[in-house]
Amino acid sequence: MDINEKRRFFGLTLKKSTWNNIIVYIVLLIVAVFWFVFPNPNTAINSGPTERLMSDTDQLTGIEFANVTYQFDGQQWQCQGPCNESTQHIEALVDRWQNLAISSTSQRPQGEATSVILFFANQNYAQVELYSEPTVILRLPQQDQLFLIENATHASLTPTN
Repeated sequence: MDINEKRRFFGLTLKKSTWNNIIVYIVLLIVAVFWFVFPNPNTAINSGPTERLMSDTDQLTGIEFANVTYQFDGQQWQCQGPCNESTQHIEALVDRWQNLAISSTSQRPQGEATSVILFFANQNYAQVELYSEPTVILRLPQQDQLFLIENATHASLTPTN
């Protein structure tokens, strides 16, 4: 073995390829330490169990978006405003809202919010904001609470037009 193939560091004499391997493993160890000590702040942090947004006793009677309102007329859901959606599509959208699974999160939403007002049979209503970035997040502006939506996408919760 040629003397040029060996390197001496802190009293250890090892081959050059061995030192390269040691350096690679040290760098991987440092990356792993930073990965766990300083997690990415944009990842979802669930701080609560998954639950439904509306209980079985809540009777949804209307959903209002910026330019479209969906109302239940006692027999079926109707679209009011500029709407060319089928009854099946409207019922699927309403069903997704009624069965929305959420969990509380501390992740901050980004981007433009879609304002939605949910109307209930007992003359109550709830104003919510729907965000699509970085993940689908529901915000209750009156209480400043944030929820991660578990079982729907932003596009499946908003009108298509």
